[in-house]
Amino acid sequence: MPLFPLVAILLVLSLSPAQAALPPLDDTQRVVLASHIVEGQVTAIDRREALDRIGTRTIHTLTLQVFRVLKGEGIAAGKTVQTEFWRAARRPEGWVGDGGQRGGFVVGARLRFYLAGGEGHYRLLNPNGSETLDRPPPFQTLKVGDLTVFYPADWSADDPKSSGAIDLWPPESSTPGMSFIAVEPLGPCGDLDARRVALLAEIATYLNSELIAERALRRGEGFELQYRWIDAPGQTPSFHNWERYGCRSGRLYRVRLNSVDGEFERLRGVAWAVMEGL
Repeated sequence: MPLFPLVAILLVLSLSPAQAALPPLDDTQRVVLASHIVEGQVTAIDRREALDRIGTRTIHTLTLQVFRVLKGEGIAAGKTVQTEFWRAARRPEGWVGDGGQRGGFVVGARLRFYLAGGEGHYRLLNPNGSETLDRPPPFQTLKVGDLTVFYPADWSADDPKSSGAIDLWPPESSTPGMSFIAVEPLGPCGDLDARRVALLAEIATYLNSELIAERALRRGEGFELQYRWIDAPGQTPSFHNWERYGCRSGRLYRVRLNSVDGEFERLRGVAWAVMEGL
């Protein structure tokens, strides 16, 4: 191969616009994206180098002795599990971009791990899929029927109502008592499509309501609705509702975010974490 094309390729790689490194995932993102959250001790570390799109990367395999499972099925306390992550190895001079997993791992380290995958094949969430156990878990869990609910550690939960429903409250709100997340068991699943059509018709009957979006969940297990309403023309604040309906063990559940417009975006990420079980 002539030397000039090879030199040109290297120049292109070196002079390509720099790509920003991935920002770290926040607590809510990690809870939503992780299929499993475990606490355990690193008992072995293996490494191998592999070709990457640009240069090479090092694939690390951690063997973990699990002593606590916070989320997910298929991993049990007292068992071992392996998980992979990668780091950039050889790159062109001046290259900037996603370098893979941050932080160091040593045999004997006891950490909290945020994993994605299943059936024995797991990877650490990139770029920050672990944290020290000195920090308490950034979330709480509770059970509503067969549904496991995750919500931030600084939120509060009401006692269950007679129906089994629970309301979750943010620590700060510009309109106290107006923004919250409700988790409700609704009885047997029945015909989900008929329920969806009835809800859409109900929203349409209110002149002061507006449907923003609807989406079916995977495999026909449920659906989402997002809508807003105002009590009277010109009245503020207006409210956003975001509802997810889904079945678990033959029972229908609803997770509903109720918030004033100004707080909807701030609370939507938390709602995703709470709704993750559906």
